[in-house]
Amino acid sequence: MRCLNTGLRYTLYQQGYQINEFSKMTFKIYQLNDPEAEALGEFTVDLFDPKTEYEIDSEFRVEVVEYYPDYTLTEDQVRSKTKDSNNPAFVFNLYPPGSEDAEISFVGDVIGSAEDLGIDTSAVDLQPMGNLIGAFAPSIDPTGENQYRILIDSIEFDRKSGLSIKRDYTIPLFVLGTLIFMIGVIQGMYWQHRRIWIHPKKEGILLAAHTNKNWFGLKKDIEKVIDGTSIQMVEEQKEDD
Repeated sequence: MRCLNTGLRYTLYQQGYQINEFSKMTFKIYQLNDPEAEALGEFTVDLFDPKTEYEIDSEFRVEVVEYYPDYTLTEDQVRSKTKDSNNPAFVFNLYPPGSEDAEISFVGDVIGSAEDLGIDTSAVDLQPMGNLIGAFAPSIDPTGENQYRILIDSIEFDRKSGLSIKRDYTIPLFVLGTLIFMIGVIQGMYWQHRRIWIHPKKEGILLAAHTNKNWFGLKKDIEKVIDGTSIQMVEEQKEDD
């Protein structure tokens, strides 16, 4: 497709299309071993502009210790494959009300959980499952001593398309070529090329002329030049059929 406002200077090309880019994730806080599973608070993370800390009305405080936009687990370490939010994962510090001691939780890897369920996340749109798919993501207590847990409540997805913008640097060359061409056209159509040769010889003077158009006008000009002299009017040469 083309950029319409400067279509002669820039061209936009689509270079791919991706579904299931995470845009927002909503988390809820629960008390462990709560038979009623009543949420004690919630917070939403904008994955394009995540905060480092979230204050919750129920006086919980959540600190984002680590954020992996494109989570992957290797033999050596946990890391993010890219900077795009393709599979977010978090390490949270959860501060209960009135406490300065944090509980550490790992939450995320939704894509890994979906693939474990047999879902092809590169082909299946996860947006309709946004309120369900997060429930299968792990919420890990690395210490085994937490009193609360953080679970994914809902997810919002975006669709992403890559665009490349190319600037056409050949336009000035085309403009210059067109200008030269038009000068030639104008010269050929509106300007008359006339040449007159005078060659002195022993027996007299040889007079010849050439024009690209309006031969009749050239003849009149020659007649005016030789008027009153002994030079005879030139004869038009024609090719035999």
